[in-house]
Amino acid sequence: ASSFVADFIGQTNLLKAKLVSHGDGAALFDTAIGRLEARCDGPPPAEALLSIRPEQMEIVDGSAMDDRPNRITGRVVESAFLGESSEHWIETGGTRLKVIVAPPRFGVDGELTVAFDAADVVILAE
Repeated sequence: ASSFVADFIGQTNLLKAKLVSHGDGAALFDTAIGRLEARCDGPPPAEALLSIRPEQMEIVDGSAMDDRPNRITGRVVESAFLGESSEHWIETGGTRLKVIVAPPRFGVDGELTVAFDAADVVILAE
């Protein structure tokens, strides 16, 4: 329900967002990394924080067809092997996002595209 709780229960990416439109159980928000879709029950706030957990993002081929509404491409700035997974930091729109991938991926550099479902974007009151 808040950014404190979202961060307290585990790592998350938090993005400031402004509502663009909503209807049919979904809302569109403008963020520093582009337009993102989130699922919502009821009217969303005009300004919000969007929480996206790092493990909800999946690395995809930038040219691959994917029906998920949210797709982000960023420059890899850091990677770490974590045993059963790997952690990658990507930067886009002046914002750094953490992505956790299992099984781990090695040799990830250059640009990376990730995709995630609207249901994986949690709307928090700012």
